[in-house]
Amino acid sequence: MLTVGWRLELLGGFRLSSTNAGAVSLGRKPQALIAYLGTVGERGASRAQLVSLIWPHGSEAEGRNALRQCLHLLRRRLPRKLAESLVAEGERLFLRHPSGFVDANSFERLAAAQRVDLLLDAAALYAGDLLDGVDAGEEFERWARAERERLRDIAHRLVERLSEFPASPHAADLACALARRLLIRDPVHEGCYRALMRLYLGAGRRGEALRVYDECRQALRTELGVAPSSETAALATVLLSAPVTGSGLTVKRDPARDPPAEASNLPRPLSVPLDLARPPCSPLSYDHLLRGWQLFALSTAESNRQAREEFLLALREDPNYAHALAMVGWTHWFDWLWGWSADLQRSADDATEYARRALRYNRSHPSPHMLHGKILLWTMRHDQSLEALRRALQMAPDYAYSHFNLADALAFSGVYDEALVHIHQALALNPNEQGMFLTIEGLALYLLRELDAARNVLTSAVARNPGYAWSHGLLCATLVELQRTDEARQLAVDARRSNRRFCVEFARTVVPLRDPAQRERLARAWSMAGMPIRSGAAGAPVVPVRASLPPAASAGTADAG
Repeated sequence: MLTVGWRLELLGGFRLSSTNAGAVSLGRKPQALIAYLGTVGERGASRAQLVSLIWPHGSEAEGRNALRQCLHLLRRRLPRKLAESLVAEGERLFLRHPSGFVDANSFERLAAAQRVDLLLDAAALYAGDLLDGVDAGEEFERWARAERERLRDIAHRLVERLSEFPASPHAADLACALARRLLIRDPVHEGCYRALMRLYLGAGRRGEALRVYDECRQALRTELGVAPSSETAALATVLLSAPVTGSGLTVKRDPARDPPAEASNLPRPLSVPLDLARPPCSPLSYDHLLRGWQLFALSTAESNRQAREEFLLALREDPNYAHALAMVGWTHWFDWLWGWSADLQRSADDATEYARRALRYNRSHPSPHMLHGKILLWTMRHDQSLEALRRALQMAPDYAYSHFNLADALAFSGVYDEALVHIHQALALNPNEQGMFLTIEGLALYLLRELDAARNVLTSAVARNPGYAWSHGLLCATLVELQRTDEARQLAVDARRSNRRFCVEFARTVVPLRDPAQRERLARAWSMAGMPIRSGAAGAPVVPVRASLPPAASAGTADAG
């Protein structure tokens, strides 16, 4: 095996190292010279090319003198093997050595291979954009930008190729990591999102595939003001019913299938742990559940209504299917919470009834307990809410939303430190969640009066999901208390744009803060930010929920569901 004497790493920055001497520190002009010679390989470069690229200002004689000084400096500072690799043949310069390695060149060669193991080697090499952060002048940057985009395009094609192969968990992780690196720089590349969805599905991670679709639609709406293309939306729908195995995914496209309805910026309110969701029910019932869940994840009034229709079709096949019962309850609950219903109390009553029925038929799945706990929380029965949500967490301790829902109730109940513990666990389990987790962290910090920390966290939450009302509303209150009222006023407008129920009376009488002083504090902050006293004719009325749901311990007998 050939021993590498030196390594030139240009993907993600600049790093030059020698086997014997370790990392070599260079100034920006010497870095530019080595980087250019490393990428052109055996072709080399003429002195005139290098002068025009790195020392374009001044006369040609001045540029050539600067090049000579740079070469002299390099030969003095580089370790011997590296210095010997810098070769001059008349007018041409080369960086060549049989034991040298340039990551950008190896990446391009491996990405053109036909073997999966070589493609994965290429994925591991792509640490980021070419010469990211290296500044050596306008002309050099123009060349670097073109090369950067060319290599990035190769990386995008590589991800798409890898998504078409059956892969081991390790291989899927490598390919998914590459896709994530690319999306940091190009967050609206739909081809990359589609590849990432296929990769997650191929690894049996259906929930993460759906989260990717949510990320895609939010990024497109935020950056471009558009919805995902029909190809991306259709893939999201098809993947829900595609066969998933440990060795890969086969996706059969159905051009006749309608894509999902256009989605809003709102985040998916609840993620279903699909490994727990498959019930002893008919395949048709389960298919309706999956279709309904995908619509529910879009979080619009219309998609919520369509999701409820799918969940009800699942119940038509299996009337005692507890998970479908809980999901119908969630749709009614979000009609109440977001003001999507013309009869808010009826929506709350329906959510309560479906939670009761779901618990009657099956108390071994976390989703009914999460719905149950949420209703109890918003009816100010904090201790019973915590009991139900702790039970859900026991059933699914490695599920991020189990921790999130408990943290939510803990924060509203005044148990702030424990709320932070669970929300940090949720973030560790799902660091890519789009804003809700950070919002609860910000809520706990706001209630603890750690205002600077709350502002930082909530600002991140707003950036992740510009359409989520709660992050805007809490950041609004935080900024008021930091005496930044002008900024808070705009956030109040943004919050009401997403949830027209937001008003001073909503904070005072509906938001389930256990401590009356904290409710009054939030109401006062919203008032100072210009929130209206009542929703009035502009939106849904202020209606506290009244529910008669019994505590979990007496919710009924568990049957098979």
